[in-house]
Amino acid sequence: MARSLEPLGGAPGLALLLCLGGCCGLWRYKTNVENYILFTTRTTIYLEYEGTSFVEWEVSTLCTITNKSSPTATLNCPVPGTHRIKPKVVIETFEDLPRHLPISEDLNCFLWYVWKNSPEHSLVPASQNDTQELILWVYDPESAEPSESNHTAMSPPPSSKILSKQFWNLGQEPVVQTYFRNTKYFATAFPELGFWKINVPAMSDDIITNIHGKAIAFQDCFVLDSPCIIPRPEEPFPNNVNDRSLCSPAGSEPYIVWSACFPTTALLLSEFGTFHTNDGFITYKEIKAPPHILDSDLSHSVTDIVLIDDGILFLIMGTVYKRDSYRFFKLGPEHNLPETGIIGIQSRLWCSSEYPVQSRRKLSTVAIWTSSEQYLGYVDNVFIKITDTTNLKKVLDLPVTASLSIGTVCYDSRPSEVTLLMACVGCSSSRVFYLSAYNEDRDLWVLRDFSLPAPPQGFMLMEFIYSASPSMLLWDKEKVYYSYKNNTINGFLQVSGSHKKLSELSGGSTIHQLVIDYFGNTVIKMKNNIMYFLKVEMKDAVKLSAWEKEIKNIVLYLNPSGNLYILFINGSSIYREDYPLKTEIFSCVYSFQDICPYIEFKHSMDLNVYYLDMGDEVTFWAQIVYMENLGLSTDVEIYRPELLMQTTNVDYEIARGICTKNQTVKFYHNMDYSLLPNYTEALIESKGVMTVELQPSISGKMCASNNKVRFVA
Repeated sequence: MARSLEPLGGAPGLALLLCLGGCCGLWRYKTNVENYILFTTRTTIYLEYEGTSFVEWEVSTLCTITNKSSPTATLNCPVPGTHRIKPKVVIETFEDLPRHLPISEDLNCFLWYVWKNSPEHSLVPASQNDTQELILWVYDPESAEPSESNHTAMSPPPSSKILSKQFWNLGQEPVVQTYFRNTKYFATAFPELGFWKINVPAMSDDIITNIHGKAIAFQDCFVLDSPCIIPRPEEPFPNNVNDRSLCSPAGSEPYIVWSACFPTTALLLSEFGTFHTNDGFITYKEIKAPPHILDSDLSHSVTDIVLIDDGILFLIMGTVYKRDSYRFFKLGPEHNLPETGIIGIQSRLWCSSEYPVQSRRKLSTVAIWTSSEQYLGYVDNVFIKITDTTNLKKVLDLPVTASLSIGTVCYDSRPSEVTLLMACVGCSSSRVFYLSAYNEDRDLWVLRDFSLPAPPQGFMLMEFIYSASPSMLLWDKEKVYYSYKNNTINGFLQVSGSHKKLSELSGGSTIHQLVIDYFGNTVIKMKNNIMYFLKVEMKDAVKLSAWEKEIKNIVLYLNPSGNLYILFINGSSIYREDYPLKTEIFSCVYSFQDICPYIEFKHSMDLNVYYLDMGDEVTFWAQIVYMENLGLSTDVEIYRPELLMQTTNVDYEIARGICTKNQTVKFYHNMDYSLLPNYTEALIESKGVMTVELQPSISGKMCASNNKVRFVA
């Protein structure tokens, strides 16, 4: 729904005025590694300045540069450390400020190259029809063949073949480990061919993986663990010759959605059409509609899109249409949905495939709502109305005479819950926002401990953070509101060193996107391509260095490796580039001296779901290592703590100014129901899903988040 926010008027800001006449520019850097995961003393860094006011490069004395007077130059920093790089220009603006690049020791020199081996390219026979084959080898990005750099190589070039064979001789064995379920897939070696083969499920919903091997060095260099996405088979969405493009209204901003369990499957809605991808926009196809179903006006009025398990939904002029593999049709009263008046559709933000559903019915895949009614959708075009505003006022104990309206609906941080942002007139002296949550598993409505003064009209958008306790961000055109840990921590987001709204700091521009990734990194993109960064559960943001000019039509796209993708849109052409989020965060936060307060944080919560019966128990441990006098600990966030008993033990030690705190938490179930007056009712009440999250008590913008949500059923 972010594209429905109307732009603000107003004069351009100072930064924009300074750019008149073409004197303003910006600069960026690139490496040979697509996802920027290697920044070492061996890394070749390519600098480029875009603009007309460039004079020369100012670089650290410990680095070497090919031609400091050229806007495009090659940089090498053979000494590890943080190196300051900036362009010297005629008129300096924010876009020309220095960057601080973290250059590490060259202990990791090599990477894993992954090629999906399709049947027509098969190098060795596949073992099963229901698996796909990944071919892996070791390569050096600093001396890679062009086919390896642009990821078109289907077999290892001679240098990589020799390198891989050397590692095999030393005992190297790669493993593909998935992110959600921690499933491991092991390799079969083909040393004479210079690669390893790993078979993985063809339709797995756990496609975010990491490739790691043994800690083996060749010529004092290791192979760095490499992120990988298991490709999915392409979905058929055939078009006919006369089909119409499905476009957003003219002048609207591009909008992107991706699947919660399959982030490489995504949709891009623009004023030029709707485009679908199964491989993260390496390739894509346009989705169209038959002319006998949509006329020209309707086909250019798409205001919302979502991906669901069995197709794509479009919101057009208050009506929902569906595109499945072979047809395009309207969803209406015959599907238990209103034919008009629908104001929003929303799919899941976080993958729910591992959630241990207690009820007979599976969890919904999409939420659809009008201003007064709420529906949930399931597979096979099943839709159920779960409530309306009249019923909500009763179950939530709101004044019967009040005027209640639904504005925004979002799936919660816990997979079983859906949250509604409602506006109430008559609940207090002025219009106010409330949150109500519906638990699908328990068929239960609750009024959240949340209220926010609302403007006379309009709503805010919202997105939940993957956590045990409800935490979310809400935003409108100009500002962002945070509500963490069931609204015990809340307020309007501030930018470090300023008390102005985001729009005021961005030359009058408004918010285009807000993206939260799997590591808790959050990027706010303005319409003029200025970006801000914050870490989840933090109260302030920092302004990131400019990466693209205002005139570029771009949209941010999740990259599960911890960076972001930038999609460049030029009509029906889409081009993808990596954005080095981790390095840009470090560079911006470096000047604030905002370091991570802990050295190490890890825990033993390996499984996504733990099942307990009477007499069973499960114990988790967490360890946090930090410098003396910081007083850190491990916070245990629990949803539904009444389901299990709990004991906690903490051990603490200090050596040479470094503190280590180990904490164990045991959950168990040993209630004697025979002593209770109603045995059956007590048994039902004790069943359910407890959600547990372990996290450091204090974090920082530079911390690599390691806290994950786990379920105990």
